[in-house]
Amino acid sequence: SPPSPAAAADDDEPFDAQLKRWCTTVRDALAALGATDASTERVPRARMAEFEKDDDSNHHIDFIAATANLRARMYAIQEGDRLKIKGIAGRIMPAIATTTAAVSGLVTLELIKIVAGCALEQYKNAFMNLALPLFTLSEPRQAEKHKVVEGVYVSLWDSWDVRGAVTLQDFVDHFQRQFGLKVNGVTLGSSMVYMAFMPAHKKRLPQPLRKVCKVADDVTEVVLTVTFVDPVTKEKVNGPAVTCYLG
Repeated sequence: SPPSPAAAADDDEPFDAQLKRWCTTVRDALAALGATDASTERVPRARMAEFEKDDDSNHHIDFIAATANLRARMYAIQEGDRLKIKGIAGRIMPAIATTTAAVSGLVTLELIKIVAGCALEQYKNAFMNLALPLFTLSEPRQAEKHKVVEGVYVSLWDSWDVRGAVTLQDFVDHFQRQFGLKVNGVTLGSSMVYMAFMPAHKKRLPQPLRKVCKVADDVTEVVLTVTFVDPVTKEKVNGPAVTCYLG
């Protein structure tokens, strides 16, 4: 169970002890959310819980303090003790009931549209000012696309997926077969995986992708940057990010 309120953050508490206590609080809470019902072996349905900062038995403040301080430590933001965090959490209730609730609802509506596969014109940008009050909705603009080769256009948000490529040669052949593009270079982060103009890299073509990318056995996918040569103009062209799924 989560630590008692008596275990509040203390300036004298060792760094490692604080970190361990916060992680335990979050881990226990997540375990409780994912606990299965022994009789049905199913995850129980989510239940609404009303936030109550003054009831220490519900561990709401313990959880908020743990997650807030873990995030603060990750980003080198000043951390706070339990009492300070309890005071802040109590003061933000009016915001949760107004603007934050409205924004969350609008975002959720757009997420539902994504899941439902709605057309672009059904999505909405929203601007609101609750003090006036003013609510304005507008349709988003189509993302700008650039030409890779004739008949192939991509936007900043597009990506290409490659599945079933075992060797580097398979990966290179995929683009020739799919788009008529010759691969000029492949990089993973700042590491060169393959450069067509380098004779030594020709030896890598029959090698497994996992080996040439130098990734661990438990890695299932890598995001690669690939440059191509336009078969008509012979100029270098850039495609979108390429996610390669490793077998």
